[in-house]
Amino acid sequence: MPVPTKSAKLSEWLPYWLDNVIKPRRKLSTYDKYEAHVRLYLVPLLGAKRLESLGVADVRRFLVRLEKETTAATAKESHRVLRSALSSACREELITRNVAKLVEPPRTDNRELKPWTLDETLDFLAASRKDPL
Repeated sequence: MPVPTKSAKLSEWLPYWLDNVIKPRRKLSTYDKYEAHVRLYLVPLLGAKRLESLGVADVRRFLVRLEKETTAATAKESHRVLRSALSSACREELITRNVAKLVEPPRTDNRELKPWTLDETLDFLAASRKDPL
């Protein structure tokens, strides 16, 4: 396996990955979601790290910090984006392994859904008939 002599920083790789891998091959909504995670969380918190020097501990610290600052669901989604970006870097032979795959994502609590009762549904429909929209 070829070993890169000098790899890019995450802050350089992630925008390239978004524009050249994600944008042409995924839905616009997927691109928008990935771009938001890259811009808001990944580049500010991990962008200074070089691809080959990013370690399991770095990813774990990133996820713990992000979960404290936001939510477990946001941290889990950022983990998914990072894992996908590093998988692409592996395919392009920029790194030899994807360290994000070695870190377990945060666990999210499943919300219990409570559907409306028949009376609540009828009340909603009656109230909405008066609205023109």
